[in-house]
Amino acid sequence: MRIQDNKLFTVNPKSGLLRPGQQQTVQLSYRHDFVGTDRLPVLLKVSHGREILLNFIGVTVEKEQRYVHFTATKHQFTPVAIGSSSPPK
Repeated sequence: MRIQDNKLFTVNPKSGLLRPGQQQTVQLSYRHDFVGTDRLPVLLKVSHGREILLNFIGVTVEKEQRYVHFTATKHQFTPVAIGSSSPPK
């Protein structure tokens, strides 16, 4: 698979341990090595807790091709306490 063989999407750190009240920044990156649209579903798991499906999508166009994409370069997830049973509002 081109996406995984060439490591077009990376997540750092891949795993970790958080105690109650702690937080961790997770960096998601995409490499623009091949022209086209790449999609990769990634499952974020909390041990004995929630699973969140993230759909990574990366687009690379030819150098001369025009492309406009309006979206934020960052996404801030709402904090949710570990063990909480109600979703953020």
